[in-house]
Amino acid sequence: MMRFKIMMCLLQLLSRMTNGTRSAFELLTQRHIGHTVYEYQMTTSSTTRADTCAASCARHPRCSIFKFNPNTSLCTIFVPDTFLQVSSGNLGDAERHYALTNGWCPVEYGYIFLKDVQMCIWLSSTQATQDSAVSQCGLQGGRLVVLADTHKWEAIQKLTINMGVYVYVGADDKAVDGTFVWNNGRLVNASMWHPHEPNGQLAENCVAVYRGLVDVPCFIKLTFICEILC
Repeated sequence: MMRFKIMMCLLQLLSRMTNGTRSAFELLTQRHIGHTVYEYQMTTSSTTRADTCAASCARHPRCSIFKFNPNTSLCTIFVPDTFLQVSSGNLGDAERHYALTNGWCPVEYGYIFLKDVQMCIWLSSTQATQDSAVSQCGLQGGRLVVLADTHKWEAIQKLTINMGVYVYVGADDKAVDGTFVWNNGRLVNASMWHPHEPNGQLAENCVAVYRGLVDVPCFIKLTFICEILC
């Protein structure tokens, strides 16, 4: 199974290399709830061609969704700004929304692809314990988001800065109390912690992001972020 997954990733990488700057977009036939929890920066321009609109999105380092209305010849590209509980409305009959997938990010389930940091992420619309969050991320072959990379950490910080709630991420100290590690085995960088954290000692073994990282009890129900890796 692992060899098959590695082979698929290599084939997708080769495809991206041979296709140059071309990007894969998937038509969204219905608005998924996962796409309603992002606040987007929007840029609108006039064009008569959907492929021109797609090219505008592909050129932008952080565009994840674009819509094209052939009746009005308007192209709108969407750049994820922050996580907020906002409604982006229903899809109109004429408007067509396309989401960047790069071939392996399941946008049909509400994931978005952050092109600049090569992350495929999903913010839950409900709360769960840490164990339940791990299970729910696994349903699509994902995991709780790992932020051992500085660029990924900065991207998620920016997206969560205005949420005002704690959000589970993929780190804990369950193996050795007091030693927090990400799910990929790397130690949590001390600079990522919120001031005076971690402070829970034996009672708080899981990790959430709230401006910085904080340790929290694993049994409390929180929003969480999943990621899928190629």
